[in-house]
Amino acid sequence: MKNTFILFLVALSFVCSSCNRTPSVEEPDVLKVELKETPVSVSDFFSKVEVIPLETSDSCLLARILRVRVSGDTTYILTQDYPTFRHITLMAFDKKGNYLRSIGRVGQGPGEYSQVYDAVISEQRNRVYMLSPFGSMYTYRLDGSFIDRKILPQKMNFQEIGLTPDGDLLTWSAQNKDDGACIMRLDADSAKLINEFWSDDFWLNWACRDMFYSYQGKAYFAPAFYEEVYELTSDSFRVAYRWDMGEQNINIAQYHFNSNPDTRREEDRRLNEYRETGKIAFNFTNQYQNGKYYYAQLLSLASKPKWKYTNLFYRKKDGAVFYFEKTREGIRIDPEVLTEDFMLCIVPTEELENYKSILPEEEYRVLSKRVEDDNPCVVKFYFYPHLRRVIPETGLGSSLDFFYVRVRRDL
Repeated sequence: MKNTFILFLVALSFVCSSCNRTPSVEEPDVLKVELKETPVSVSDFFSKVEVIPLETSDSCLLARILRVRVSGDTTYILTQDYPTFRHITLMAFDKKGNYLRSIGRVGQGPGEYSQVYDAVISEQRNRVYMLSPFGSMYTYRLDGSFIDRKILPQKMNFQEIGLTPDGDLLTWSAQNKDDGACIMRLDADSAKLINEFWSDDFWLNWACRDMFYSYQGKAYFAPAFYEEVYELTSDSFRVAYRWDMGEQNINIAQYHFNSNPDTRREEDRRLNEYRETGKIAFNFTNQYQNGKYYYAQLLSLASKPKWKYTNLFYRKKDGAVFYFEKTREGIRIDPEVLTEDFMLCIVPTEELENYKSILPEEEYRVLSKRVEDDNPCVVKFYFYPHLRRVIPETGLGSSLDFFYVRVRRDL
């Protein structure tokens, strides 16, 4: 019996070492949370809120926003036009919200494309990389001038592009497990393959969105239906940390999605049914971290009358958990970018009324004059800085917290 048990452990070890999601060599951090909504205020997380109205003109109308990127003081927004939603352009705005330029356009000429789904900015290299779903990468300078178009290694359904801290590119293609790996790490200059990772069921892959982020010189990948977040290296990947929600964990393996092309339609129906009935209560839509927090946004399709997005903050210093849909002020946090200093959201005009309680009256009055057809606002929520003060009675230092809000009205 003892020998049989040892053989079982050996076999199990072999299976785990061969699976696509290889266990970590290093022990990952485990973030224990309870998904119980708690009331929070903006001031619980942020020291300052900066509202920046984006310029509105015929040259820079934002209809449907696909991606938002930040590089230095410039915000880049990948947008589709209205009403056709065919023409996709990357628009650049300065720190005051003024329109600077557009990069790339739909067409048949040099530097033009039929369609792109994503873009990433390398300020250090003065490059913009734009990804076509059909397997091409278009490279431009930050001033918008075209450099070249490269054909990527053959994949299907290219969806997203990321940039590693050391300058390599990451691409995501939503394909089936039997069709190969979904993530490619590419040399940014040649677009040649360095390595590739991850395969899964077609529909689980298709639901992934905003999976790549960088932090402290490392690249991370956060799939939609797994509690694990992975660190991507040049030749491998490992579990960096894991959410533990107890009985509320997704545990996607228990549903036995099989990646069989013959049952793809049934797999799609089953996944939608599980999500809409709450059997799969949520999936992750994007994740980030900085020095203060691990962050995840969760999407529930079972909420009626519309889908529900909730925010999950895990404070690193003490493990405190904050889980909420909106703040006490009625403000919805829907981040597009998270840095060490701020969280950036795009807020449509109709939601600005929720900011009335936290903005000075005069500043809110300026915003209230914006009309429905105006471009949205960039809102930066600044995290509390690490400040110290000396308590006279003791000579000891303590944290100094403060909160104020500001709205930009430079246009």
